[in-house]
Formats: sequence, structure tokens, C-alpha cells
Amino acid sequence: MGKPTELLHRWKDGDEAAIHEIIELLYGELRIAAVSQIRKHRDARLQPTELVNEAYLKLRNLNEVDWQDRVHFIAMASKAMQQVLLDIYRKENANKRAHDKVTLVTSVIAEEAESEEFEFEQLVLAMEELASTAPDLHELVSLKFFGGLTHSEIAEINSVSTITIKRRWRAARAWLFDRLVQG
Repeated sequence: MGKPTELLHRWKDGDEAAIHEIIELLYGELRIAAVSQIRKHRDARLQPTELVNEAYLKLRNLNEVDWQDRVHFIAMASKAMQQVLLDIYRKENANKRAHDKVTLVTSVIAEEAESEEFEFEQLVLAMEELASTAPDLHELVSLKFFGGLTHSEIAEINSVSTITIKRRWRAARAWLFDRLVQG
């Protein structure tokens, strides 16, 4: 068991200081995840450090989670960052039509193939629909697209093979592309 995992267990057991140690220990990785999130939402109003801090505010109340390891924590932090950016986006665009664009690879065969831009708002709506119809695919897209995790990191979190994650990723991309084109 590595130091991050030990700290996560201490935090779950009630040691409030452990969360501060975790953030300090993993700050570099959290900042990389924040940069990835901000790049995907081109009009983000937060700097990476601010996004890490906002994610921390969401995470500090999750000490009851059965933390598995560093990768699990980074994945949850990435999801928290995604939620922060979505909350800001929704607040700023409550009374106006958004014009932010996101790029989605449209080919389900080769990841470097064709890509297409969609309104960020379309992606948010499609993700909400995906969450209700296929929560496992929603989590995968959140971790990969918004969290910047690799197939192998996601496989580790879900205790499945990398091949399984790649197959699910192709299915999730195809589903999203279908919804975005219809939207």
C-alpha cells in the first residue's frame, strides 16, 4: 500500500489532516487534471490552481468513500473538477445561448481520425442523457474526456481489462456522436 492509499484510509477513518497531506502529495497530478479540464472547456474562467481548490472543497466532504488508491482519488477529483466547470458554465449561460465548442473524435475505429466540433451545451445535455441510460459509459466518458485519464488508469479503477475499456470507449463515443448529430 502506497503513501496516498494510506492517507486515504486515514482520512476515511477520521483523520482530517490526511486530506491536506493527500492534496499536497498529489498536487502535481491534480493540477495536470485541472489543465486538461480547462482545455476542454475553452472559455473556463478558472486557473488550474483555482480549479484544484474548488475540487478540494467538493472532495473534503467525501471521506466516507471507500477509497481504493491514488488513481481512484485522481478520478474522483477529476469528476469534481468537471462538476465545478459545469456549474460555472450553467450559471454563466442560464439566460443566453452558449457558443463554446468541444471537439469529439467521430470515428469509432481510429482515435486520430476525423473529429467534429459541437456546442458545449449539446455535450452537457447528451452527458445527462447518457448518465440516465448508461451510467457506466457516462463514468467512462467523464474519466477519459473530462478527467484526462488513460484507458489503463480507467481499467484499473474499474477492475477490468484495458481492452474492455477501449471497447466501452468506442461504444460511448458512438453513442455520444449519434446524440450530438441529432441535437
